[in-house]
Amino acid sequence: MPVQLRRDIQWIRLPAGAVYVGNARQGLVIQDAEVAQEVAQLLEPASPHLALAHSPRAAHVLQRLVELGFITNRRLESEHPIKKISDEDLLRRAAPEIDLMSMRDSGGNAGVDRIRARADFPIVIFGSNRLAYALLALLQTTGFTQTSLINRQRALRGTKARHPSQSRVSSLLATGLPVRRDSVGNLHTEVAATVIQGSELNPPLHYGGPRQPNLENGTSPALIILTQFAAPENTQRWMSEGAAHLAISDWEDSTITVGPLVLPGTTPCSNCVDIARATNNPYLPKVRMMQSLSEPVEIPAALAAIVSGAVVLGVLEFYEQKNSSWIGATTEFDALDPCNPRHSHWQFNSSCGCLEVI
Repeated sequence: MPVQLRRDIQWIRLPAGAVYVGNARQGLVIQDAEVAQEVAQLLEPASPHLALAHSPRAAHVLQRLVELGFITNRRLESEHPIKKISDEDLLRRAAPEIDLMSMRDSGGNAGVDRIRARADFPIVIFGSNRLAYALLALLQTTGFTQTSLINRQRALRGTKARHPSQSRVSSLLATGLPVRRDSVGNLHTEVAATVIQGSELNPPLHYGGPRQPNLENGTSPALIILTQFAAPENTQRWMSEGAAHLAISDWEDSTITVGPLVLPGTTPCSNCVDIARATNNPYLPKVRMMQSLSEPVEIPAALAAIVSGAVVLGVLEFYEQKNSSWIGATTEFDALDPCNPRHSHWQFNSSCGCLEVI
């Protein structure tokens, strides 16, 4: 398979024909000038395959570069037809994602088809706040094009509750991340569709069938991300259905708490965490009840950017590794102390009973 050096990796010629391959953090020195020249030829665009290494020493160096994650696939190899954008355009757009994949899985197949496969991982974002829209845009840009936003806002008029799909974007959301001022007053459904259209990485890869998961029509997502506190009946339903869900707290004392990522019946749930926290605050259950009935306070745009970026990287970890640093754990992001996120671990609580839900 044709390959190239990762974009952040430098090829630096040293005295006596030696070469340094790497970046500011790590690298590999090829002392033998002939081996360095052979490796350079194999990394040229015209070179068809790594297997063309003529010497065992060159093959050893190439293998070491693969192990370090310095090498990525250069071309697309796909079974899917491209209709709206060219292979090369998609490759350029997906290049940062391929680089990150190579760093995580050195030696693996970090091609564009693995990016495309993310479209088969449906995600639902529960909420319609700044954080929800930032997540929607970033997940689409990262290749999770089956990501939808479920708006649970209850815009009350007298005693009647307007259907969530009929609620409109407020000026609080117009931060440019990614909602703009000209979207204020539009329906959430329309604004979300615009964000998806402008952000999705691989739009031509939707091959029929329902494009977005929907909690209301029974379509099951692979992951639910809560950007506001959910009512107990919602979380109970997800626990019963075995739906993986990532909790994100409301803004409290300048902090947003991400986690836990709940795999029902397997990992501690959000209630396990709250029961443990209630030992220090016995009124926590009442606070949670009020939070489930009201819209969360909007957070600063900069904090939304920090948290949404961390969450999307965490989603990538969960998708690629089938594991997560937020399983049985939480991270507090403090707007007043942004350089020091606080990570905590939690256990099942015997008073919760979540192990008996499934």
